[in-house]
Amino acid sequence: MATIQNNIRWADNTAELKKNLMDGVNTLDAMRASVDRTVNAMSGTGLFGAANKVAAAIQQLGGVTKLTTYGHYVGTRYASFSNILWVNGGDYNPPNKTFTRAVAEGIRANNPSALHTAHCVRGTAALDFWSGESWLTVNDTYVSGDVADPAIAQYQQPGQMPFLLIEGYYENSVPIAQVRNQAYATVFSGGFGHCFGHTNI
Repeated sequence: MATIQNNIRWADNTAELKKNLMDGVNTLDAMRASVDRTVNAMSGTGLFGAANKVAAAIQQLGGVTKLTTYGHYVGTRYASFSNILWVNGGDYNPPNKTFTRAVAEGIRANNPSALHTAHCVRGTAALDFWSGESWLTVNDTYVSGDVADPAIAQYQQPGQMPFLLIEGYYENSVPIAQVRNQAYATVFSGGFGHCFGHTNI
């Protein structure tokens, strides 16, 4: 199974994001259209998309109720697609998990079979930080340097769940052999796949 990551990052325009969150579930038409095209194009192709929802640093702008409502909205909008992995967090280990949890639980309310993981800070696996969360169904690793040892550690977790390499080094930032090694080392150490990225894209 190939994995591609479709990041929905709104932090570039915080003022517009704040207005959208305060208005409830109103989101940018262009963003919705882009996500819709991507999800539809991948459907039935064997490609799996990862949707990185609301950047963690700005989640609190909407508050728990609005974030749960947003989760209901996107969970319902994409409930018919089985090729989405919802990525919670966004390179962050939040000191208050309430805001991230609100969106994830909102999605689960209308789409209980949706797959969820978390994108923590580099060196932190989803299951290490979010253990015990009812929405967490897919574990991941986020590494620099060695890939095999962190992958084996997650494979051997007592609360074992399927895992992938959510992020390593991107193509064009290290030799291509290292990018390939990240993918191979993850799969040969028990993972089911990896996300690929390119520094300039």
